[in-house]
Amino acid sequence: MRMMKRNDLVRIFFLISSLCWWRAFGDDLTSQPNDLMSTDVSLMEGNSTLTSGDSFVSGVLSAFTVTAVSEIGDKTFFIALVLALAHSPLVVYGGALSALALMTVLSASLGLVFSYLSALWVHYLSALLFLLFGLKMLREGYVMSSDAGKEEMEEVQKTVETKMGWKTDVELGGVRRASLRWVFVEAFTMTFLSEWGDRSQIATVILAAKHSVVGVILGSVLGHAACTLGAVLGGKLIADWISVRTVTLLGGVLFLAFAISSFLGALSETQFQTPAS
Repeated sequence: MRMMKRNDLVRIFFLISSLCWWRAFGDDLTSQPNDLMSTDVSLMEGNSTLTSGDSFVSGVLSAFTVTAVSEIGDKTFFIALVLALAHSPLVVYGGALSALALMTVLSASLGLVFSYLSALWVHYLSALLFLLFGLKMLREGYVMSSDAGKEEMEEVQKTVETKMGWKTDVELGGVRRASLRWVFVEAFTMTFLSEWGDRSQIATVILAAKHSVVGVILGSVLGHAACTLGAVLGGKLIADWISVRTVTLLGGVLFLAFAISSFLGALSETQFQTPAS
């Protein structure tokens, strides 16, 4: 029964998100006001554009910045790093980036659904979530040891060795090439599961509710692509050179900045909706 309920929720999510994508494409093509939930456009309006305008540019830049800061030193970063040390970096990169791209599309789709709520509620909810995650990151960074990156890497390395130990011991060329598909699958699976509920995923949902959803997807995927490329090519050097504690504190400050921006947007929206006396 529990599995049935979970499957039903998944079906409902895909149905609603598909309708929202269909509506968004329709609005983008016709450039007509959105009246999906209300005739008051100022109160109920989805993303007004998918691929053009300031919303697209701000979506790309915001998503890229948040993703890049959130993913450096994250668990998914170390998963790609450890797997690339023992297997083909290209295969690991393909599996990890595929998982991150899929998660980005799912997260942005959820954000697109939320974009049809009142713009005022979206601003306030965004401000609250960014504030909570920003304070959480600052707290984590404050109590984090200077060796947090090495500890995270060792933990990931143990997990990878447990799941793929027999593959890392293979030395025969033919057998090693035959196991590449399993490397891709493991890179995809481990990355996808580790990204679930991650702060970059939550940030993608929030940003997609406020900006162009296509811009957010593009910016987030580019951020993931850059971080994952760094992990598979020079991850060990990056991990030794960059302090995870510093990156975490920087991410907390960035999230607080987005919280302030969302709060100011809410105030602006309130003034816009308040009729002049």
